[in-house]
Amino acid sequence: MKLGKHQKTIVAVLGEVITFGTAATTLLLTVQRQWHPAAAVVTVILGVLGIVKTLYTALTGNPAPTLSIGTVTTGETAAAQIRGDAPRHVLDLVLPRTVPQPKT
Repeated sequence: MKLGKHQKTIVAVLGEVITFGTAATTLLLTVQRQWHPAAAVVTVILGVLGIVKTLYTALTGNPAPTLSIGTVTTGETAAAQIRGDAPRHVLDLVLPRTVPQPKT
């Protein structure tokens, strides 16, 4: 099968998709059940960013900006903030506190 000039991009995107799936599975298996929604959101954000980064690099020929995880804290409501200057950005997250519900 010949994919032409886009072969490297297709292979790289598939690699990102596999990495995303592995990270999502690992994260959801290791965090407590009450954190599953927050873990899923974080995993989806990072997965999408990985795929977009690969496509950006392939289409423009320039290295893509980077996004690393900064501080992760708990608070009353969920929040996210991106800080830093191009090409290096940092994602700070606030995960909502949850009150454990009694088991019935």
